[in-house]
Amino acid sequence: MRKSFFIFTNMKQIVKNTFLCLLFPLSCAAGGFQVNTQGQKALGMGGAFTGIGSDASSVYFNPGAIALLTEKQHYCVGANLIFPKVAVRTAAVPEEHMTSPAGHPIFLYYAGRINQYLSFGMGVNNQFGSTSSYPNEWQGKFIVQKLALKTFMYQPTVSFNYKDKVGVGLGYVYSSANFEYNKAIPIAGATTEHGEVSLTGSAHTTGYNMGVFCKPMESVAVGFSYRTKLEMPLNQGMASFSDIPSSLTSVFPETTRFNSSLTLPAVLSAGVAFHPDSLKKMLIAFDVVRTYWSSYDTLRFDFENETTPDSKVTKDWHNTMTYRLGIAYKIKPSITLRAGTYYDETPVPEGRVSPETPDNNTLGFTMGIGLELGKHYSLDASWLHNALKRTGTLDDEGFSAEYHRRINLFGLSMAAHF
Repeated sequence: MRKSFFIFTNMKQIVKNTFLCLLFPLSCAAGGFQVNTQGQKALGMGGAFTGIGSDASSVYFNPGAIALLTEKQHYCVGANLIFPKVAVRTAAVPEEHMTSPAGHPIFLYYAGRINQYLSFGMGVNNQFGSTSSYPNEWQGKFIVQKLALKTFMYQPTVSFNYKDKVGVGLGYVYSSANFEYNKAIPIAGATTEHGEVSLTGSAHTTGYNMGVFCKPMESVAVGFSYRTKLEMPLNQGMASFSDIPSSLTSVFPETTRFNSSLTLPAVLSAGVAFHPDSLKKMLIAFDVVRTYWSSYDTLRFDFENETTPDSKVTKDWHNTMTYRLGIAYKIKPSITLRAGTYYDETPVPEGRVSPETPDNNTLGFTMGIGLELGKHYSLDASWLHNALKRTGTLDDEGFSAEYHRRINLFGLSMAAHF
């Protein structure tokens, strides 16, 4: 009886921690597990772009704005390099470092005018994903050893122009995800100190993105956008166990399938951008973003193997606010400098702080530059930096640590308009 209870309890902890890690890629410019790297102009201005609508990246930031773009055809392609550094300090070990490589999210956008009233756009980007890894024998090996998550979002969009003053847009979003997760299992065998588990799987779902863009006067623009939550079923994922004692292989089989789901939150944004009367070469933008993390309250896992206990994990994340401020200044007709800052609240409550997402309220800073390369082409570059410190616990594991996280991001994009 004691042995059966031990197996059941231990398996529940393995399942809980496996999926806690699976759904928490390292965040870059947003709380929780968002990665906001969807345009270099926006990044250079602290992410404040809902009320700007100046290029094809509006397919993502505000679909309503693409109907008011001045040229008939807009193209934009870009990539980012994210360099994360995370140090974990506990009472037992002074300091251990995450060994993750640089992340490299990309984006591609197109926006084109069909007629004077109707425009079409298409966007492809990575809104979530990273690779997080620690040494295999580090102190938190029973929580995570390696996590790899990659997502792609595809968004065809239509936008309507009303009197060159108001644009209304709607985008259909198809999202796909692939993941791999490895961790140690606290079960010793005759020749091994612990077992191993590896989870792999994929998911896909659909949603929509909508936006309204208004220009009440030439020097002022106002925008609103909304992205629906995405409920992604994780059906027929594969769990593989290794180095398991023979007496426990009925509960920890070599392979078994599982079903689950994860919810990506809805996001509501409002922004304003204006040119000061005394400084026509300057553009100031401010965004307020509400992220509805409360939809991420519970995770359930159903294993195909009947002797592997199913699990339910309560999350109870909080809705959060993000405030973004950006400035752009055209120092020459062909050169624009940008700078920005943002303050992002964390949705992660006390008792849920883990090595995969040492999240906290974050103040970040950005800079950027834009170069006009002739009449039709432009090059944009950006840099983002944020750092945080948090002391917290992962109650399910009894793991308490002090986290120091520092992120630097460098981005480059090329745009064309005709």
